[in-house]
Amino acid sequence: MDLQTFFYSLIGFTALMAFRSWQKMGRTYLDPEAKSRNHRRGEDEFFRWLIVVTVIAVLVFSWYA
Repeated sequence: MDLQTFFYSLIGFTALMAFRSWQKMGRTYLDPEAKSRNHRRGEDEFFRWLIVVTVIAVLVFSWYA
């Protein structure tokens, strides 16, 4: 797999995880005063995934560079 395909798949998985966390957050996303436990869990899951994706991208980029 070349670097461009890897980054496209990473972007796709990130979009998928963003959609999943948005589903968990539900309607409270538009009302910041009503953050539920599911909303915070969805945010946490998304940012954890974002950190993992960033670390993997940096490692792969440094390996190819």
